[in-house]
Amino acid sequence: MRNKSKALQNFQNLIHENELLKNSKIGSTEFTEWQNSVLSALRFYFGDDTQHIKTFQKISFSPIAFSLTGDNNENFRRSLHSGLDEAKGFLKSVIREITDFWEDTNDFQKNISETSEKIKRKKIDSKTIFAIMSFDSEMEHIYEGMQAAGNKYDLKVIRVKDELGDYKITDKIIELINNSFLIIADLTKERPNVYFELGYSRGVEKTIITTAKRGTKLHFDVKDWSCIFYDDSRELEKELIKNIEHYLK
Repeated sequence: MRNKSKALQNFQNLIHENELLKNSKIGSTEFTEWQNSVLSALRFYFGDDTQHIKTFQKISFSPIAFSLTGDNNENFRRSLHSGLDEAKGFLKSVIREITDFWEDTNDFQKNISETSEKIKRKKIDSKTIFAIMSFDSEMEHIYEGMQAAGNKYDLKVIRVKDELGDYKITDKIIELINNSFLIIADLTKERPNVYFELGYSRGVEKTIITTAKRGTKLHFDVKDWSCIFYDDSRELEKELIKNIEHYLK
């Protein structure tokens, strides 16, 4: 899991740098370095090809049209300022997301220890598979493929987002990992929480099937483990059926 306080500090620094660029120019070393720093931070904390990156890349810092008689330098200045203001608002929304939805790393580690002790004596549900994955809307059909594979063997594939009730999400994740007989960890979208939950699952010696959409860049600490790469949900379903059958023998 990425460090929450470090992430907040990084994005706050990027906002501060944003404010210093008002007298800069598009294409200048300072502007290019700042733009690359924002993209690097978004990739590091949220993964490649995410909505965060797409949103930032849509921000325009240049004028759409040029004047034949007017002052184009002024057009460039206004467009740059407008783009920087929009980027500043975007970075503030990222900070709000981290503040509201990320859990502090130390608290997460503490919750793992406390929750694990509570559920050690609980019986494993031999009919449940827990899916660790991104909740991006683009992944819904992938989850449906997982469910279809589980249904073939009368197994229920569940995600924490679909669990009803009032609960602390960290506690519920640890509970579901420990109580499920099999874990499917899909690394598509490269979400930090997915990697952390995968690491916890390995730590408690759960049986894990690792999957990822073809083209996903696996982090160095998992790239040596077996992984099912797929192009679509149908291919994933077929591969999962074979693997689940293997673990049921």
